[in-house]
Amino acid sequence: MTPNINRILALPSQCRDSRRGAPMGDSDIADDLSEPLYLQRIRFQDGAYGTDGTYWGAPETMWCAFTVNLFHTHTPVRIYVRANNRDLAIMAIEEQYPTVKFRINTLRVTGRYVGAK
Repeated sequence: MTPNINRILALPSQCRDSRRGAPMGDSDIADDLSEPLYLQRIRFQDGAYGTDGTYWGAPETMWCAFTVNLFHTHTPVRIYVRANNRDLAIMAIEEQYPTVKFRINTLRVTGRYVGAK
């Protein structure tokens, strides 16, 4: 089953501290790019907020490339990019992180992806 970034961000352990207002954006975590990444669009709530309470602003074109660390063997990867579609998101991420690979559920016509495990 493919993980859902919006459900992951909504977990209590992932929610951001917003006691003094919503945090603006988030930093990439890309320490270990050996594992293929999922790529999914972040669904906004109230027009500009991710499910973890992060304020992203408009337009609603935010994507997240990520790993799911079920066994806590390393820090999960999260790379955020704003793009009008999946192909442009992949291109932007590949430009910044040339060694990145995507899981097969992240299709691309010229595709650099690997089979899901």
